[in-house]
Amino acid sequence: MARTVLTFLLLLGFLQIFLTPAFAADGAYIVRDVKVDILSESAVKAREKAFGEAQKAAYLKLAARYLSADELKAMTLPDAKTIAGLVQDFEVQSEQLSTKRYVGLYTFRFKAGAANRHFNRSPSYVEADAELPKNRADLVILPFFQQGTASPILWDARRNPWLQAWQNTDLSGNPALLLPLGDASDMMDVRDGQALTYNPAGLKRLRSRYEAREAAVLLAKFTEGQKTPLVVEIYRTDRKPPELIKSLPIEIGSSRTLGDLIAKAIIQCKEVLAGTWKLETIVSDTEEAEAGAEEQQTAVQPQSYKPLSGQVRVQTRFASISEWLELRRSLNAVPSLTAVKIVALKSNEAVVDLAYADWASLSNALGARGLTISGQGDGTYRLMRGAPVNKPFYR
Repeated sequence: MARTVLTFLLLLGFLQIFLTPAFAADGAYIVRDVKVDILSESAVKAREKAFGEAQKAAYLKLAARYLSADELKAMTLPDAKTIAGLVQDFEVQSEQLSTKRYVGLYTFRFKAGAANRHFNRSPSYVEADAELPKNRADLVILPFFQQGTASPILWDARRNPWLQAWQNTDLSGNPALLLPLGDASDMMDVRDGQALTYNPAGLKRLRSRYEAREAAVLLAKFTEGQKTPLVVEIYRTDRKPPELIKSLPIEIGSSRTLGDLIAKAIIQCKEVLAGTWKLETIVSDTEEAEAGAEEQQTAVQPQSYKPLSGQVRVQTRFASISEWLELRRSLNAVPSLTAVKIVALKSNEAVVDLAYADWASLSNALGARGLTISGQGDGTYRLMRGAPVNKPFYR
């Protein structure tokens, strides 16, 4: 009898370890919002180091779902290879780089069976991540910056002092303002150069992602040598096309630098947005002024958004997380791509859906970045490096 009971208990323990119980949600093996902030000799080295640190931090969060407080204190952190063997895939939620610093936010998904065997039990965890309040705001702001007749830029803070200044500004108040993270999803939904020609569906996705009621384009135009070198145009986006609500000429006064002008501009923008800004009359209220404004806008607008004309699923390989992130940046910079969707992601391979507006334009743009798409003869396509500049996909 005792042997029968012992056998039953051993079998029960085996099932608990090796089978995922019904009450353990898939979210038990997903660790979100793993933040790392690393300084090193260069941004590249900092990023490589950051991934290892992120894996460790994710492992510790996972361990807390299996172990008691006392067990956690006594636990010895396994080596990097062991942790990597538990990881099924990962996603970079956002990242910021400077000369020697890397700040990243990751999501890791662990292998259920491997994790259960590693900890010799099932997780005791109720997925609460979905219940946590997300960043909310009344108004998402998109601070585009245009110098002279160049195309407006948005996401690169190194070239966009207007964005950089907003990043260092307190956005609380009435209304509560929110600055997008500028991650891959944001950059795909609203692209550089699309201050006034953004895809409405993409902007809607961005706004929904941050649970914001509205979005506004704040286009700062800087023309050196002018009597009023900086002018900020505020556009509402809830109707098609974007509508100019307010034009704010920023007087030089005692300002000595562009930074001084931008600081003034932020104060004025916050005052406008705190009022009934959507009900205000457009500054260009005469036909002549409207025509002048339209001519000025037309001169700097990029090509209009083109509807989706095709999609291709590609496989690509990479040797390191650094190489994968660099590839993502290259794809984000291709103007003929209308969407990039990651279907599957492993430690050294990814499957990606590329939606394009024009195949030939995509060919040239990828070729200029040393990339090419080639068919494998079995209906699959591979995205590879090393293609000559401007080499087309097809022959």
